[in-house]
Amino acid sequence: MKVSRLSRRESGQDHQAGHRQRLRDRFLRGGQGALADYEILELLLFSVYPRRDVKPMAKRLLVHFGSLGAVLSASQEQLRAMKIKSDAVIVALKIVPIAATMMMHESCEGKDVVRNFSDLMNYLSLRLKNHKVEEVRLTFLDADNQVLRDEQHRLGGISDAPVYPGEIAKRALEVGASGVIIIHNHPSGKAEPSAADKRITQAIAKALATVDIGLFDHVIIAGSQYFSFRQAGLLP
Repeated sequence: MKVSRLSRRESGQDHQAGHRQRLRDRFLRGGQGALADYEILELLLFSVYPRRDVKPMAKRLLVHFGSLGAVLSASQEQLRAMKIKSDAVIVALKIVPIAATMMMHESCEGKDVVRNFSDLMNYLSLRLKNHKVEEVRLTFLDADNQVLRDEQHRLGGISDAPVYPGEIAKRALEVGASGVIIIHNHPSGKAEPSAADKRITQAIAKALATVDIGLFDHVIIAGSQYFSFRQAGLLP
């Protein structure tokens, strides 16, 4: 009986090893398109669990959060609520969006925003599209419309959090900016600006103009969509 149990265990380990190698081979041959979303999660979890079958965990995460992006954007608290107690699992999942965001940010640095606006939007969308709370961010530009820095201004939306135009103008002067892009997200999934969005945008543009700094754009991120005030003709 002991031999039999050992054989079954070894057989299971051999099956897992073969499954893992097949997934790795498929990924190396075909990249992301060769794998289902749960298989990508499996690859991330292999390093945490060298022998365990991680497919059930991967599928459970996808069912609960609804998509691969939502799993990777989930907070530590949300993951722990799924009874994931291992810090190693949380690190394996959370490090992916952090690395991707850093790569996208680097791709925007030193580039003319006018000519590379889509790169900036990809970076901002990656950073904000799955956030469950509204956030206001500021991207500061130099005289050549290149990104100087990107930073959080407020947690909470334009209408929910106190956003003072004078503070934005002061911060732009501190970093030596020639232009500013305001970005905030709509967790509702609708990118259209509210009346409050429009009012505060005009107030910020006036405050910046008094110190000879331009409001390059105000962008609202909603999922994979965005609304640009400049593209919509709502900025001079």
